[in-house]
Amino acid sequence: MTVMKTLVALVAIVVLSGCATTREGGPRSEPAALDSVLAAWGPAWSSSDAGKLVPLYTEDVYFEDVPLGAVVKNRDALRGFAAGVFAGFADLRFEVTSRFVSADGKWGSMEWVFHGRQTKDFPFRDGKISRESDYWDLATYLKQVGLIK
Repeated sequence: MTVMKTLVALVAIVVLSGCATTREGGPRSEPAALDSVLAAWGPAWSSSDAGKLVPLYTEDVYFEDVPLGAVVKNRDALRGFAAGVFAGFADLRFEVTSRFVSADGKWGSMEWVFHGRQTKDFPFRDGKISRESDYWDLATYLKQVGLIK
């Protein structure tokens, strides 16, 4: 079943760590470098172009979308996940409403609102960012697309 509704006000807190490092360590990031990556994140996801998105992440990225139960563990897997998102939504836009970078440049967070029009079933399974965990309100999403009341 394909649902064609506008998604509004799905808010998530995204915690990003290790900008410009891998989980194994390496040089520490400066706050300005992480802030620059965070500033590029919304436009990259909004572009619907994995070629603009994937370079923001390390080769060994650990990306987790908690409500969907999706975990990808490298750039190629992230490229596939993003392609599924891009294929499932028209007019995709991620509006970053606030962001924070720690004083040491090792951690950051963003709050964002996702906008888009679902055009086909969403795939519910199967300086760089080394880990991302998305937390958003699945119940609100299901209501907005008419799957629950």
